Amino acid sequence: MYRLLSLAAAVAVLAPAAAAVTVDSFTGDLRFQQECNNKTPGGTSQDCEAAVGEIRSGDGAGNAQDELLINVPLQPNGVGFRAKDGQNVPWVAERAYDLSFAHDGGDGLTLSLTDTITASTVSSAFDLDDEAAANGGSDPAGLIRVTDAKSLYIRTAARDGLETSVALNGLSLTNLDTGLTSAIGSVFSNSRSTATGTDEQYLVVSDFDWAAQWVLTGQLIFDFEPGQLPSGSNLNVGLKLTDVVQPVPLPTGAVLLLSALVGIGILQARRR
Repeated sequence: MYRLLSLAAAVAVLAPAAAAVTVDSFTGDLRFQQECNNKTPGGTSQDCEAAVGEIRSGDGAGNAQDELLINVPLQPNGVGFRAKDGQNVPWVAERAYDLSFAHDGGDGLTLSLTDTITASTVSSAFDLDDEAAANGGSDPAGLIRVTDAKSLYIRTAARDGLETSVALNGLSLTNLDTGLTSAIGSVFSNSRSTATGTDEQYLVVSDFDWAAQWVLTGQLIFDFEPGQLPSGSNLNVGLKLTDVVQPVPLPTGAVLLLSALVGIGILQARRR
């Protein structure tokens, strides 16, 4: 009997796993800050970021800040970020917006929102090659290119006390070079769920070819009292491309092997 178990375990380990990305979830900014800072001890939580697609409540009129933009490093070592191609979004409470965050296979990124009722689209685009061109044809020191990314942190945040929430639903990631699509899931932040501070929720996606052409899609909903859109970044989505390498999970085959070995040990003990 235990020989059959051994054979089954060997087959399980040798059988190729289905191609899929790895998705993890966590609450609060602390883990992200620690994982970024572990890359550069004593640094800041921006040290690991290649680029960040950002969507925020702003003021809806561009008077305070842009609501849709791509952030890129201002200087190496996380000294600061600057907004590129910032746009304004005419937010409607509880309205669903189709989200698209796309990479062209080089270092170009496009972030778009499409109103599901009016079909109007707001887009922000930027190519990190422009940074090199502005630097005399070479990369600024410390610049992390999108093609060197190792993981994508998807962050939603809703500030407490404002009766607001942020929902990113039905997220999926498609490798346009291979045509394969992976379901990522959904993430939700609710200001009502925290007594102090901000409700920050994360999904982190890894085990994906970020150098390929790809697109992240889903639906975004900002929930707030009609006519009372909170200013600033009180409602916020961050799509953070980083060079943080995520821990490698134990393969399914290895789990099956361990289970089979335990079973073999039990059978052998009983035979004695």
